[in-house]
Amino acid sequence: MRVDPRLWQLISPALPVGGYSYSQGLELAVEQGRVHDEASAAGWIDGLAGHALVAVDLPFMGRIHAAACDGDVAMLEHWAQRLACTRETAELRREDAAMATALRRLLATLSPGCRQPAGPGAHSYPALFACAAAHWAIPVEAALAGYLWAWCENQVAAVTRLVPLGQSSAQRVLFALGARILDAGGTIRDLSGEVADIIGATLDAASLDRLRGLDPATLPAVDSAVRLGPCVGGI
Repeated sequence: MRVDPRLWQLISPALPVGGYSYSQGLELAVEQGRVHDEASAAGWIDGLAGHALVAVDLPFMGRIHAAACDGDVAMLEHWAQRLACTRETAELRREDAAMATALRRLLATLSPGCRQPAGPGAHSYPALFACAAAHWAIPVEAALAGYLWAWCENQVAAVTRLVPLGQSSAQRVLFALGARILDAGGTIRDLSGEVADIIGATLDAASLDRLRGLDPATLPAVDSAVRLGPCVGGI
């Protein structure tokens, strides 16, 4: 297993990019009573991670990382700009831009030769994170998992102060989130032992609730040599 201090530095709470200044809506969720204890905190953070970071940020970051590794400036700019456009509110854009500016300033000191996006993509913190990871030869799977871990750690620290949660409760939330991060790098898991096919019955509410409760880490990984096709039922 490769030990990579560069990744540790990039995801460290000590990295001076201001990540711990932002809680991304947790204050309002606590004020409205949506987040009020350990279970609701874990559900909020897990839901936001799954619907925003895993579904949006990480796929873009993977493409930016690949473009940076390939030296493909055009594709790096393309994907970084697309990622920047996913920040749909002024608050999110300001947060992203502030963190990107701080990381860009830091990279100018640590790695002046790091290839970075220009234009709108220059204001995307996750885009710059992916560029730094590529420049430092951090494997994409480790980089994406590290980015997600740092975000979750920030959210847990915020919810610990806001609810407040006890330290043991906070660590249980972080422990549970950590288990789900294991596959954030893109490992494809085999569901064939749980469902016979992706058909209508598989997608009803009861079936989806059952599948949602599975721990992805317990499912077998799909062999990288296996040819994948669309999920079409009844074939």
